[in-house]
Amino acid sequence: MNNIYNAKRAWLIAFSVFACFWLLAWLTGVIDVLLRQAIASPQQLADPVWWLTALLITGFVLFAYGKLWSGKTLCFQRQRQPLSQILFGLIWGVSFSLYFLTLWHFAQWLLTLVFIDSSIWAVWCLAYLFISLWQALFMDMFWDLYVSPEHDTAASKQQKVMLTHIPNLTMSLIFLAVYQNYWLFIGWQTTALVICSVAMRMPSPWSEVQTLAARAKPSILFGLPRAAGYQSE
Repeated sequence: MNNIYNAKRAWLIAFSVFACFWLLAWLTGVIDVLLRQAIASPQQLADPVWWLTALLITGFVLFAYGKLWSGKTLCFQRQRQPLSQILFGLIWGVSFSLYFLTLWHFAQWLLTLVFIDSSIWAVWCLAYLFISLWQALFMDMFWDLYVSPEHDTAASKQQKVMLTHIPNLTMSLIFLAVYQNYWLFIGWQTTALVICSVAMRMPSPWSEVQTLAARAKPSILFGLPRAAGYQSE
């Protein structure tokens, strides 16, 4: 089998990235907000609109990733290893959520610096742009190449973006803008990525089962490699 996936290296790379994200979250004040903030305020818990919206987003995340994302995911002959896959998904989800919140804080800081003051929707737009660009470049040209095993085709990559990732980010960021619930934002992203880790059967670092690494091809960005998706020979 050509292009063999190296699970030990993938976990080492992933946890190096996670550590950087936690450090950035601490430096930008995200961790401080989380330590001071309750999951929800008493006023929110008494608000039926808050409950309805939170439940709708939760239901969407469970359906989108549990049914749509998982149903379009290739796992080849990889083993089910629930404990390591759930653990990886939990750390992956929390770490990426912290980084998204770091970009949210960066958008607030940048707009305040340039315009002295800024509306929450200006922050939303800028943070959405930052996160979208980051996801498009980082996931395609780094994470799916060096951390995740092969789990998509070219078609499924596009379908997942349109059906799961974009709606999830849009709804959860709107909720964050309106209600400022950092913990719920983390909960939704972490739930999604735990499901992803289990669905693609993320190999444990001690796994001895050979599986495919991502197929790479040159991108339009200076010809740098990107994950192209599985293509049968």
